[in-house]
Amino acid sequence: MAFLSEAEVRKIIKEELAASPELDGIGKKSVSSWTENDTSGDNADVTVTKAAEEGKSHYVVGIIASYGEAAGGGEVNFDEGSENRLIGYAKDTLPLVIMLPKPYKAAVNTDVSLTVAAGGTGVVGKANLNGFTI
Repeated sequence: MAFLSEAEVRKIIKEELAASPELDGIGKKSVSSWTENDTSGDNADVTVTKAAEEGKSHYVVGIIASYGEAAGGGEVNFDEGSENRLIGYAKDTLPLVIMLPKPYKAAVNTDVSLTVAAGGTGVVGKANLNGFTI
């Protein structure tokens, strides 16, 4: 399973900026793109987090969750701070891919995280969270 490259994330950001009037004037702000990804151990949850940054908001553009083996499967949770914002399910080696048509804006000073639940004995999970911070 391939993760989005920084160039792909930047392309998504550029397209979203052009289509989002509330982000006008962004060129005058400091913008940093990021990808948080990790792989679990055997039959273990994996969580990736983009830590809060003082005075800034994270914008999430994509979520990808998968399992490394065909027998795997489990719940996928996207959280903003302590609030759950999305619950889904990923199964087998087919990834759950959510590319948002418009970035999800988290509250200022709030972290965002993605958890992929343990997939079963002998199964590893993969979590990928993409976005930018302003």
